[in-house]
Amino acid sequence: MRKILFMTVFCALTTTFPVQHANAQGNETKSLTSNNVLEVKSVYETTDNVLNYKNFEVQTFEAGDYYVNFWLQPTRYANGKFSTFKVYVNGTLSGSVKPTVGNWQSASVEAKPALQLKNGINTISIATNAPEVPNVESVKISRNMMATRFQSAGFNSYLRKAVSSDGTPDVSMAEMTESDSRDAAGIKYFTHVPLKYSFYRTFSFTKGQEIFITSTSRIAHKIDMVYYGKQILFPANSPQEGLFPTIPIGDMKPQLFYTPATSEEMQGLNWGHLSEKALNNPNNQIATLKVTIPKTGMYLIKLRSAGNGVLSVADLNVNGNYFYENAPIYFSNCECEIPADGHEYATMTNCNTPGTDDPILFIEGKAAGNVVGFNDDGPRSKLNQYNLCNRDSYISQKYFVKTKGIHVSNYSSFKPESKCNILARVRSDANVSAFLAPAQAKQNGTTDVSKIERDSQLSITPYPVDLMSDITISSGRKISKMEVYDMSGVKLSSVKVNALSATLSLSSLNIKNGGVYAFSVTYENGMETKKIFVK
Repeated sequence: MRKILFMTVFCALTTTFPVQHANAQGNETKSLTSNNVLEVKSVYETTDNVLNYKNFEVQTFEAGDYYVNFWLQPTRYANGKFSTFKVYVNGTLSGSVKPTVGNWQSASVEAKPALQLKNGINTISIATNAPEVPNVESVKISRNMMATRFQSAGFNSYLRKAVSSDGTPDVSMAEMTESDSRDAAGIKYFTHVPLKYSFYRTFSFTKGQEIFITSTSRIAHKIDMVYYGKQILFPANSPQEGLFPTIPIGDMKPQLFYTPATSEEMQGLNWGHLSEKALNNPNNQIATLKVTIPKTGMYLIKLRSAGNGVLSVADLNVNGNYFYENAPIYFSNCECEIPADGHEYATMTNCNTPGTDDPILFIEGKAAGNVVGFNDDGPRSKLNQYNLCNRDSYISQKYFVKTKGIHVSNYSSFKPESKCNILARVRSDANVSAFLAPAQAKQNGTTDVSKIERDSQLSITPYPVDLMSDITISSGRKISKMEVYDMSGVKLSSVKVNALSATLSLSSLNIKNGGVYAFSVTYENGMETKKIFVK
């Protein structure tokens, strides 16, 4: 994932938008990929304080007509119409995209799907009125019209599951495991964490604005809002040559140049509200949030389920002007208390499939459960230090109030389901060699914490478990004791084992209903947690 570049350009309002080029690399390379789609050389976002733009740079070796399709999500306005996205080619208004339905979709330029591109570097910009930031995840550009179409089957399938969900946790939560390495400064390692898309939007708000947000769903859910940075201001006549670094990116993630929120701002400028049953319809849950914007800048608004592992849909209304219906929501949370002891602690994702997984990382404070840490890509230096992939997220801060949990969400709606790993509670003075990838760790003769899970011999059978059956817990290490928790964190039972295995009935463990349960196994030199699904 790449960071977003926000640049405010002071310019007169005209029918053109002056976009400066990034320096393109590899002019001698072929401009088309194997499926005849142009390679996007760089992506960045800009604003002129009236429109917000997302810009895609491509290189052609032949002038002519090129077809364009965007994977985007429009906003529905109070008048029932949807966002109009203006499309510019090299600074000249060349058409518009006018969706007639909501949610994520493949959309082309209206009436004139083919755009005239010149030989060489071209900048295609798509814009919406501020405070909206164009919710455009990807673009395809080709001389072959059929090659530009996005297949929406993945998102549509995910949406159908969300719409039909009965509000119970999905089985994927049971596959998540937790390891606590006592010899590694309290570090916690979570594996197989469900990584699923849950609705979020970014807005550019101005100090003093009154923002009123409401959401509706048939399940309990939560609205979160957090300040995460301020646009960098560049005068229109400032030198632009070389301003935009060209980085080959197949995932269409933009480069992010802005003044990030400080740790103090991130932990102070956040809001959230859990839903409550609607008075006029007890089958619905409603959440509301009213905020007077304290600081001009970029704000993330997101929805999530209240229940861990619960997939559903919700409707969102921002200020009575911006509406989103049937938005998928999910919550993939790992309970993790990071102390507020004056030390700096790092939390990071570790993609299961580098180059495909795309996690967004959130830290929740203990007091109100609001977001006190947010990252949609770690600093390159830290990603390199821990041998993470370029889409991994990384947060390191001193916490003023201890945290209660860490949750992740998928950046991509186009590929909405995956998994990732989370490494948490890493002290700044920890031995970083312990967290390198297996090959590098083996070469250096160090311990790889991720192997705690991969080399684990802990087994809980059968799986999934029938409510009336017995289960066998076994491991290659002597188990001292086992504790069972429900998904709200309530301890149901504790059993001394002092053996390599034990067979127990679910009733003896105080498990009386189906659902997801956490089994925490303690050894002499550490512990592990596995989750099981009881039918």
